[in-house]
Amino acid sequence: MRGVTPATVFAPLEDSERAGLIACRREGQFIYNQTVPETIRGYTRALTKISKRKKQRRRIDVEI
Repeated sequence: MRGVTPATVFAPLEDSERAGLIACRREGQFIYNQTVPETIRGYTRALTKISKRKKQRRRIDVEI
């Protein structure tokens, strides 16, 4: 990629690894990233619950 520094790419990957969303392994000069499906499912469930609660609150506000 032109005009993109390694730091620009690395910082979000590092955050995703710390959050457990991806697993990284180094082989020589290359770093391979792989998603962690269990963690992504957990985040998806949590965000779905939050979304449903917000929708329910909106319905209550509209009915009042």
